Amino acid sequence: MSDIRRVVVVSQFSIPSQFKLFHCYSIGPMTKVSSTTEDNATDQPFSPDQALPPVEVPTAGFILQLFVIPAIIVVIIATVWLLFSWVAHLGSSPEKLVQDLVRGGDHRWQTAWNLAKELQKPGNASFRQNQELASRLATLLQDTLEVPYPTGNSPQDQSERKSAIQSRVFLCRALGEFELSLVIPALAAAAKREDYVAQSADDFGDIYVRQSAIEAIAVLAQNFKLTEQIQVEEIRSAVYAAASERSDSSTDGGGRDKLRSAAAYALGVMGDKRDLDRLAIMCQDSVTNVRYNSATGLARHGDIRSLETLLEMIDLDQTQAVRREREESGREWKRNSIIINGLRASEQLVHANPTADLDQLESAIERLLNGNANGRLQAQARRALEQFNHQKTQQ
Repeated sequence: MSDIRRVVVVSQFSIPSQFKLFHCYSIGPMTKVSSTTEDNATDQPFSPDQALPPVEVPTAGFILQLFVIPAIIVVIIATVWLLFSWVAHLGSSPEKLVQDLVRGGDHRWQTAWNLAKELQKPGNASFRQNQELASRLATLLQDTLEVPYPTGNSPQDQSERKSAIQSRVFLCRALGEFELSLVIPALAAAAKREDYVAQSADDFGDIYVRQSAIEAIAVLAQNFKLTEQIQVEEIRSAVYAAASERSDSSTDGGGRDKLRSAAAYALGVMGDKRDLDRLAIMCQDSVTNVRYNSATGLARHGDIRSLETLLEMIDLDQTQAVRREREESGREWKRNSIIINGLRASEQLVHANPTADLDQLESAIERLLNGNANGRLQAQARRALEQFNHQKTQQ
């Protein structure tokens, strides 16, 4: 009679009796325990060597399957991906895109758009100073301006006209990315020329080309090396003409207002005394975007004539500016954008003119900070006040 104590636990689930299991757990020396329907199994001791399978040295085939083959698959996938990326890059390089534009085609506007995006990339800085590419593109724009397009109202005429105008729009945008003064004459010509006026709100007219050309001029003017060349009378006359245009018709889809807004931004970047005087007048414009771009341009140069409009911009109540937005989310986004731009312009104003009396503006920013503005606006307001305090300590 063994002195080993045996504990028998019977697990009875709701199953037929013939499947009832008797689990035997031995307490004492290590024994082999069996589970059976009959409690007559004999306990047989086993050694530790019987508990684990024998250790075998990995074979070459095993290592090949585990490491080498997966590594080869990964290398093949990476090589194919790099190959496709290289081919795609070749097809979108600025040189290749300019060649495609010169050859023409049904999708020239898409190619011009791709070129503008490529020239914006930091890695393509050398292309932005490539005189040959810039010259070819400027010549292409000037030649394109001389090509008439359909002015009828048939679907085919409208489609061809839209494609032609879009091509000119993105050609101007691409030229604006170059850092060379040789593109100025072509942009000036595009900014002044308007052969076709849109006949309905969804129609395309040359006003879009003019707006794109003026925006490109503003981008060029932001390059300090080209500031003097930008301020030639050829450019100034085109921008001033756009700044003065108005329309009582609704067929242009607000195109004249957008044109004046773009002109205000360009004048603010150019910054000549005559430009600032024109911006001071434009701060009284009935269109909010025109007023705000004008005030921002004045503030950039430390002109306190921007003060009244800046106070309007940082006011939480932007009812007039956002009234055209149909969705509440759109109104909130535009309201935040206007206030943030107003705060940034306030920083520029106090930085450019630290001796000006800006207590009224500082108080308005403090009210915004202590009000119910969201966290993003409050953070921008704090930065603006820090700029005010910094300028005070420097005096």
